[in-house]
Amino acid sequence: MISRIVLLLSAAALLAGCQENSNMYKQSADVSGLDMVSVPVLEKNGYELEWQRDMPIKQNEEIKFVFRNPGYFLALTNKNVILCYNIETGKQHFIRSISRPGLPLTEPSEREGILYTTVGDVLWSIDVESANIGVVSELESPTRSPVVFNSYAAYVIGLDKRISCYGLEDGVLSFQVTADNDSKITTALVNDEYLWFATKKGNIYCSSADEAKRIWAFDATDEIKADIAARGDYLYAASMDTMLYKLNAYTGDLQWKAHLGSPLLTKPVVYDDVILQQTSRNGLCAVKADNGKLLWMVKDGIKFLSRKADRVFVLCEGGIVKKMSLRQQECVGSMKVENLDTALENTIDSRIFLVSKGGRIYCLDAIRTVD
Repeated sequence: MISRIVLLLSAAALLAGCQENSNMYKQSADVSGLDMVSVPVLEKNGYELEWQRDMPIKQNEEIKFVFRNPGYFLALTNKNVILCYNIETGKQHFIRSISRPGLPLTEPSEREGILYTTVGDVLWSIDVESANIGVVSELESPTRSPVVFNSYAAYVIGLDKRISCYGLEDGVLSFQVTADNDSKITTALVNDEYLWFATKKGNIYCSSADEAKRIWAFDATDEIKADIAARGDYLYAASMDTMLYKLNAYTGDLQWKAHLGSPLLTKPVVYDDVILQQTSRNGLCAVKADNGKLLWMVKDGIKFLSRKADRVFVLCEGGIVKKMSLRQQECVGSMKVENLDTALENTIDSRIFLVSKGGRIYCLDAIRTVD
């Protein structure tokens, strides 16, 4: 275990290198973009282009993750560079290298405007407003999973099959939890009172958030790979056993399970009335939140994009964006986009964020939701 002094000296050296790399990055960036869809085509299909922006993506650089908070759109590249843009205007807020290229980073997670990621066995923070980078804590074990938070602690799924809880103020390890059967922990979710986590063997546990005290356990029949979702008093867990489970968050009681016909690898998108679930072979499915009944299935759907009123926007194979009606339970419009690289899953508002292979961000809004 390296000392805290060595850790901080190493962090300072890394930050200096990051700043130097950021400056070089800005100077040598290629700002070319590839058009995906014309404004007339957008307007014909009931969309408005709010803004577009070319990200300075270098040759051999790729987008690994896109994500957002209420104020900013962010992208993380395979060169460990974060690019940040104002969500309302598309204006560049910052470009920052957060570690040297080649070092493994976990997918960033966000809490109250602070991004958190790990590099090796160090937990880092990035303030989105100021672009400042800092060290939160040295970890007991490295992780490959996003870090989860409540108001006072960070919870890290380690490669040692433990979840370790670290104070946000002092970075001190306070306790650890494991699965009863020593299974690998795959995902975690937390609030100020409860910690929920799932395992490779399909177990779902609820523990106290401030001590290693088990409250309840539930067993699915296969691995839970995807993140658990929560809304109100309920959890939604997608399993490799093809089932989407709705559980009472505080008792573990099963409310319903929806059989979707193929293994489930991604986190459910949860609204009060409907759950959107991507499947491995049956596309995107919509099920009723109260009873798990299947509403519709988009067989070629590959990603949920956003929702506006009755309409759910789905990215499909071949760069097709479909409008699905919850009321009519059918597709009510589609639009082709070219040169698509990636897209954002947006549950904060109704806007659609697409990124072209040339690194151009498109921010769209659906101005017509009734055809």
